Amino acid sequence: MDWSSVSIPIIIKAFTENDLINVLKSLLRKQKKILLTGTQGVGKTLFIESLIKDIVEPIPRSERTLAIKKTKKRTKHIRYVLIDTPGGRSSFIFTSKKITDLILEKRPVVINIASYGYHEYELSKKDISEKVFSSTDKNIINKKYLEKHRELEYKRLLEWKNFYQIISPSWFITVINKADLWWNDKEECLEYYKKGKYANIFKDLKDSQHICLLYCSIINKFYDIKPHTNFDETNKRELKNSFMKSFKEILEM
Repeated sequence: MDWSSVSIPIIIKAFTENDLINVLKSLLRKQKKILLTGTQGVGKTLFIESLIKDIVEPIPRSERTLAIKKTKKRTKHIRYVLIDTPGGRSSFIFTSKKITDLILEKRPVVINIASYGYHEYELSKKDISEKVFSSTDKNIINKKYLEKHRELEYKRLLEWKNFYQIISPSWFITVINKADLWWNDKEECLEYYKKGKYANIFKDLKDSQHICLLYCSIINKFYDIKPHTNFDETNKRELKNSFMKSFKEILEM
């Protein structure tokens, strides 16, 4: 078979070179489509990069995704298409030709990237000092900042809700990214995404199965402050392996 002539209907990069071939064989048979969403600053693009690389470099805050990007890529064996959606207001995405052309059938898999409020994007030094960190200790994250961005995740999910009901995803995967930042609050984090306000939205998506998977694309400073957790590279590797296992099982269903 001439792989160079194959058009793969997938909008997320795959895994390692060996995994890539096996997973794509399944995708070719089943024509799975994957939509990647998430608010600004949760780490969508870096998440994609981390699936095929063991070591990734942080993306400068000034170079975040500002528009829908459709990029053709290729490895030694195949070509594939990557669609990365911006994290700003999402209403315009619903009429985007790049999205509607790609989601041509119902029942895709949706991956929504979340980060428990640890959104990082371009801010002035003044805003970082006054809004991101505690006024009494510049090494402690302001709880109001985290709460505000968890609420933003929820509101963006509501914006996409009608679209999700139209495409009727077979699976809705919430990837809780940036585990290195919230690791010490893991139980509270899981409770929020599995049973809290965020999870209530899925009561109206009755035909979609929802699963939460923990993840860390890169162990990195948050606005140049080192995270105060005991999360390490071993934890990062374990989360990636766990995600890969669950993701493959979903794709093969």
